[in-house]
Amino acid sequence: MNKRAVADSRSREGKERNSSGDFGLLLKYYRKLRNMSLKDLEDASGGEVSSAYIHRLESGERTSPTIRKLLQLSKALRIPDSVLISTIIKNSVEDANEEEKTLSLSEVLIQNQYFVGRKAISMEVKERLVQIVEYIAEAEWSPRSKMREMYELSELIDQLKEAMQ
Repeated sequence: MNKRAVADSRSREGKERNSSGDFGLLLKYYRKLRNMSLKDLEDASGGEVSSAYIHRLESGERTSPTIRKLLQLSKALRIPDSVLISTIIKNSVEDANEEEKTLSLSEVLIQNQYFVGRKAISMEVKERLVQIVEYIAEAEWSPRSKMREMYELSELIDQLKEAMQ
């Protein structure tokens, strides 16, 4: 298969998985934010959502979790139900309070569709952008660590540029 055919195939696949990919990426973001493994999240859900199913959601292999599973995951991750639900249906719950409407930059990157130049952003590019934002936010950036952190950041940027091709 030539490069053009592979790119077209990936583009179609990305469009088909866009909203589910956003959901999976957001689910993974919150799981990692809570320092939970797949098994930890399964246990926190009372065993109602298996680690294998969670993995399939995060990877985009599964695209239509039931409302019951969404609610169990929200509770296990200690986030408002509307966060996961609105990612799938792209509508915020009307009675959500102001705190629930405030999003982190990572959430904004994950939940929205945007372009760089004329090219739509893929799920992989979103993942790289989130990694960069989180790395910058967590960097010590002291005189002692700055050179190492600039190098590590440049490695993340290299991964982003590769994903954008």
